[in-house]
Amino acid sequence: MNRGPRLTGILLATTLACFCLSAPVAQADEAAPSSQSLRQLYTDAAPALRASAFGRPMRIESTEARGSLRGEVLVEIDQPLDRLVATLERPASWCEVLLLTPNVVACAPVGDGDAKQLAVRLSRRFDQPAKEAYAATFDFRLTARQPDYVHLLLTAKKGPVGTRDYRFDVEALALDARRSVLRMVYSYSYGLTARLATQAYLSTKGSEKIGFSTEPGKDGKPRPVGGLRGSVERNAMRYALAIEAHSAQAPDRAASTRFDSSLDLWLTAIGRYAAQIGEDDVAAYRKEKQAQFKAAPSS
Repeated sequence: MNRGPRLTGILLATTLACFCLSAPVAQADEAAPSSQSLRQLYTDAAPALRASAFGRPMRIESTEARGSLRGEVLVEIDQPLDRLVATLERPASWCEVLLLTPNVVACAPVGDGDAKQLAVRLSRRFDQPAKEAYAATFDFRLTARQPDYVHLLLTAKKGPVGTRDYRFDVEALALDARRSVLRMVYSYSYGLTARLATQAYLSTKGSEKIGFSTEPGKDGKPRPVGGLRGSVERNAMRYALAIEAHSAQAPDRAASTRFDSSLDLWLTAIGRYAAQIGEDDVAAYRKEKQAQFKAAPSS
């Protein structure tokens, strides 16, 4: 029996399901990002954030509609805004954030002025060689920088397995001198081939993977979301926790020390959600990520 097509299909599906981490499509009915809109969103969500099952003020949501997926994390962070700004406003810092996560194995800032970009290698697994990973280019735009607010966009037109319109939409607002609120929205668009490939993966190897929010099960009781929404939620959480871990570092620390400390914090953070995003072999993961950081161009 010729297993070539079947194996190719499985690899294709695995790749796409892993990459459901990276993208946010703009929502036409959303207000334009601003400090006022984020403050209002936070005020409206405050009661739910305080009662969050995460044990901290945090909310995660996802939607799937018209060939696109969208995930959103809203979370209070015990860091002043200037720490978050130091992480969010520089492409080089974003590369450090992305390298913490399993599906980015290489990242380099390129371009100057208004043409800043990130050259990223997206992988099926954390130890995939960078030369075998998918090469994507993200445009970086810092769209707002105010004393109490920051907003930026990372966008890529193309992704693996025919996905497109990848988008990170990230904003943060100072709550007081010691706390901030972070909102990260990401989405991407996909066609029939990509959807079928992902569903094939999620019905086999990824069948037991779950997300964070809940929906009614067949018995009417709440159960964690799965499928594409579960995938987008897992990756939304990974990125939010990576931003938080990096922002906990003093910007003037040596880059290697900053990355190692960020990695330790991130691994501890994802370990709290082992059913969704925990790593099975933390030692192997840490070793591989440290090697990937050392191989990256110095910032």
